[in-house]
Amino acid sequence: MIDYDRYDNVWAKLAVFVTSSVGRLFSLKALMKMQRAIAVAYGSRDTGYKCCLSYTFGELNRRFPAWIFEGTEKMSFEGHLLPVPKGWHESLTILYGDYMVPPPIEQRTPAHGSGLVGFSARHSVLIGLTCARRRFRSLFTRRGQTDSCRSGACGYEGSGGGGVLGPSPRLFTVGPVQLRSDILAIGSQQPPYFRTAEFSEMNGQICRSLKQLVHADDGSEVVLLTASGTGAMEAAVINAFSTNDKVLVVVGGTFGRRFEQICAIHEIGYTAIRLAHGEAIKRDVLDAYRSSGFTGMLINVHETSTGVCHDMSMVGEFCRQEGLVLVADAISSFLADPYYMNEWNIDVSILSSQKALAVPPGVSMLVISQPTVQRIRHNCVRSLYFDLKDYLEDIRRGQTPYTPAVGILVQMARALSVVEEIGVDRIVADTERLATYFRRGIADLPFTIPSERLSNALTPLQPRNGISAYSVFLHLKDRYGIIVTPNGGDLRDELFRVGHIGNLCIDDMDALIDALHHMNREGMI
Repeated sequence: MIDYDRYDNVWAKLAVFVTSSVGRLFSLKALMKMQRAIAVAYGSRDTGYKCCLSYTFGELNRRFPAWIFEGTEKMSFEGHLLPVPKGWHESLTILYGDYMVPPPIEQRTPAHGSGLVGFSARHSVLIGLTCARRRFRSLFTRRGQTDSCRSGACGYEGSGGGGVLGPSPRLFTVGPVQLRSDILAIGSQQPPYFRTAEFSEMNGQICRSLKQLVHADDGSEVVLLTASGTGAMEAAVINAFSTNDKVLVVVGGTFGRRFEQICAIHEIGYTAIRLAHGEAIKRDVLDAYRSSGFTGMLINVHETSTGVCHDMSMVGEFCRQEGLVLVADAISSFLADPYYMNEWNIDVSILSSQKALAVPPGVSMLVISQPTVQRIRHNCVRSLYFDLKDYLEDIRRGQTPYTPAVGILVQMARALSVVEEIGVDRIVADTERLATYFRRGIADLPFTIPSERLSNALTPLQPRNGISAYSVFLHLKDRYGIIVTPNGGDLRDELFRVGHIGNLCIDDMDALIDALHHMNREGMI
């Protein structure tokens, strides 16, 4: 059935009627042969433009500059690196305008039909077979993902899976995150023995990749720790500083307080710079601490509990002028936001496996500048496992002093190879697109985004209507199979967070946006 309402005037409708009537006289195979003959006959003409004969009658006037198709770049999709047109962004813009902005809710109707699918006695989900626009758009907004959405478009593999905790939900969390199928497959394999030349070479490549991705200088060293991010934070602090030091600690949320706790436990002198929830550090605040005998600074690049991303260029310049050793927790910012360790005068970068790198939790990494490596070598650390001297020595041969999380390191090696194939700048840009797309999609909902300076990694949302943020988290989980990131402590009922990292794409964001709009119509937010 032809929808003639799609066409603006009677002549277009008449042309569609005539051509469709003639078309019914031929088989599909014959029509395809004719289409190919036309393309071959005229494809060699140097007009400077190209068009696609597969589009509907009203779209045949879409002309694409020929240069768009004169080269390709590789993108990862469905487990393969595929060539796509060099001018993919321009092509999408010609077709859809601002293709990252969703249409109004009432216009989001599937173009190829729909079906009602029951997932369980409690869940029924209306699955719209995705139209060409969504398929095309999702292809170019993935960040090295290789899976299929629940609805078959993109994102992650179906809802029927799961394990001891039940069916697999869709994760909009900030660690662990949604994983690609190739990473999951590695996790199901037998871990290799690790005291081998092959494993050492793999670890060496991991270290080289990490240094390149954080833009560290060649003299920097990498430590691979089988530990949580908090373990790496503690290791960085007790190795870079001693009881003779006096450090500034930026405390803007849960993870800033964690740095503060570490200093207190290990009797390292510190002064806390306390920020309100959602507040970013300012230059005039730092200026108040100049020439005050401080030797270091501890800061969370992205305070994950509130979503604030600090201006590290400004912070690094302050530390350079004051001669401070700068230790930066970049755990949730790595691969989500721009990060320039050497340019920003950062001495220790703290990273973890379970954030935007998108492998399971269990391994954390320290990238350490050479002057700080020397400082660590002369520091007396009252710890066996977290004394980094042996780590720094053993990593030279691609090993660790203690048994590492072998399987996770293998997964990391794979994930880093994909990052390098795609490019860190592209991954950060795609994460930014997802974040921007989501924020535009919920702009008319009763939420406040209470952070002065946002990271691409997540969007913090504060309900404005007195609804508990934790109840929103529970409702999304129980009714829609969607997991966002709740807060704890005094922010439990005030704030929840939506992650934009991991194996997510535009279709995933659409699912969450639609769920939130549906909750709003029902008075749930």
